[in-house]
Amino acid sequence: MSSSPISTRPAQNTDIQSIIHLLTQAFWNEDAVGRFLHPHRHRFPDDVSKYWRRGLRETWWERGREHVVVVDGEGVVVGYAGWVFVGDPKPIPIIQTIISTLFTFYAKIQNHLSNALSPNRAANPEHLTAMARAKPFYQHKLPAAPRYDLETLAVHPSHQGKGYGSLLVQWGVDRAIEERVPATVISADGTEKFYGRWFGRSVGKVTGGVGNPLEGIRGGVILD
Repeated sequence: MSSSPISTRPAQNTDIQSIIHLLTQAFWNEDAVGRFLHPHRHRFPDDVSKYWRRGLRETWWERGREHVVVVDGEGVVVGYAGWVFVGDPKPIPIIQTIISTLFTFYAKIQNHLSNALSPNRAANPEHLTAMARAKPFYQHKLPAAPRYDLETLAVHPSHQGKGYGSLLVQWGVDRAIEERVPATVISADGTEKFYGRWFGRSVGKVTGGVGNPLEGIRGGVILD
């Protein structure tokens, strides 16, 4: 039995496969990612991971992105958070900017080819773009930049209820407090009480408005 403590740290390239696995498991029955985005997931269970792989691939090198993991005492990745700083990112050396831009551009090309050659059969293709198309319906409800957004939070189902998710939320909230900027999250169905420990105010939902492509999805409460 290991005596090593639970810890949070920046995610590494070697963590990507573990992150994809836990995201797939954690969001399998979540209303937005499960029912809405992947209505055919029971017929094509292995295809759901393509959604997460392509999402991570495209955001992994983006400036302002913070990929954070919780690692258990055995060194296994059991939780993940995707935080993003909205606003002008902090200055970094020009070579890092070039690398970030090139890798992000390459990832988009890779995703385009991957989608063409190996489409996500578990997904409803029209719904995959729904979040982007819904932004005009809710963007005005978000705090003004600069701010930190918690875009994704997941703990593997076999490790839930142990406080790992709290560590990942606190990681970003601490940075927001330190930099004196707001932090916000769009909650999944049933997580409002959990997030209310850090984000005390509900400012609306991402699903409202006539013609909103996210209409009917459970959850989607904006908290800041």
